[in-house]
Amino acid sequence: MPSDRSLSGRVNGWIENRSRGGYAVLTGVLTGGGVFVAGLVIGGDRLFVDAVLMALTMTAVYYALDPRNWAG
Repeated sequence: MPSDRSLSGRVNGWIENRSRGGYAVLTGVLTGGGVFVAGLVIGGDRLFVDAVLMALTMTAVYYALDPRNWAG
């Protein structure tokens, strides 16, 4: 069984090797899923709409700004 460090290194490498669009979509899907789960826990209204809008927004922002290429 691989250690946690090697597994996290492989996952991190897989994420970093995504294209700009793939990285943006992955970020949007994970953000939308998080918003949906948080809404279920908190008990909000319009869970699906909020999750989809947040996913689309994050995808657009990450694609437009591409934070992986920022110097710093």
